[in-house]
Amino acid sequence: MNLYLCLAIAAIATTITKSVLFKPLREFLGWRVLKCPYCLIHWLAISVVLFTPPVNNVFDINVFDIIINVFATVAVASLFSWPLVEYLRRLDDV
Repeated sequence: MNLYLCLAIAAIATTITKSVLFKPLREFLGWRVLKCPYCLIHWLAISVVLFTPPVNNVFDINVFDIIINVFATVAVASLFSWPLVEYLRRLDDV
């Protein structure tokens, strides 16, 4: 797990779920996952972990390792995401 990757996932999830830029997409699709940064982090982490295996041989991938990596990525990305979401909420209140 890479901290830069977690930070990128948190930033992408927060941008998609909270920014004005993606508001038309969120309203058009109506998917609840696009309104919740924590939910979207799960899907992004699953995608990143599955499509960037940590081993050179694809046949050596252990399902347990994938699950652990996904949830570790979610946990660290959430640590980056929640302060950013709170900051954006305070900007909206001003």
